[in-house]
Amino acid sequence: MAIHALLIFNNKGQPRLVSIYAPLSTQIQVALVSRIKTRIFDRPSSLSVGAGRSNRARASSSSASGAQTNAELGTEEYAESNFLDGSEFAPVFLSASGSKGKARRNEEADDGAAAAAAEVGDRIGITKGRVEGDQEEEEQERLGRGWKIVWRNYATLYFACIVDESESPLGILDLIQVFVEALDRCFENVCELDLIFHFDEVHAILSEIIQGGLVLDTSLESICANASASARARKKSAAQSSAVAAALPGLADWIAPGGAASGTWGDSWRREISRFTQ
Repeated sequence: MAIHALLIFNNKGQPRLVSIYAPLSTQIQVALVSRIKTRIFDRPSSLSVGAGRSNRARASSSSASGAQTNAELGTEEYAESNFLDGSEFAPVFLSASGSKGKARRNEEADDGAAAAAAEVGDRIGITKGRVEGDQEEEEQERLGRGWKIVWRNYATLYFACIVDESESPLGILDLIQVFVEALDRCFENVCELDLIFHFDEVHAILSEIIQGGLVLDTSLESICANASASARARKKSAAQSSAVAAALPGLADWIAPGGAASGTWGDSWRREISRFTQ
């Protein structure tokens, strides 16, 4: 697997889309999102977006000339651009997917939230007090070698991906650009409100690009065409459901004002239920 998570934050650090391609518990996912946000928004002030663009341009030109590969992009080059070290996240995803042979667990933790919090701290390094020797540190470093947080800023939105060593960070930047352009076409100048009120359509567009952490399509025309066809199918299904509901006789008498959403049912419904309960 190449892409392990894709997230969108606004400029205040609030998550607007979270897509994690691993069977993680809710507590771990919350801690994971918080940690990624911290890594992006609390980076040193010297790591500016402008510096990232200049270094990314150098890395792109070097890669294009064949003089520098992904493995040759050192830690300092990544630290000064839109690529951040993501080795601390490797044990989380590898243990969840079963790729790590021996996942480190806290057997003495209590059940509930305390155990979940301890497990989160143990896996992604939020707490540092339970390291059991140099061998385990070396193992974690080996597992996380090549993992990166690839992020990019568009106006008030920050897009971030966690990728392993099998994926090109520069390719992920291009993939984020494709995703943003697809959103912009489908929503006509996408903004944060579109992500909030049309999150289902955003996930549908994302699923045309990435599924299960694997890239399916990078053609902007194909992605937008499939997303539009899916949106039309959803609207058609909703219209048919409304037509069926309108055709049912006495529906207004069966469901009281407020409907099923409020849990208030009409007298006719109560009479029918009483026939089977008496």
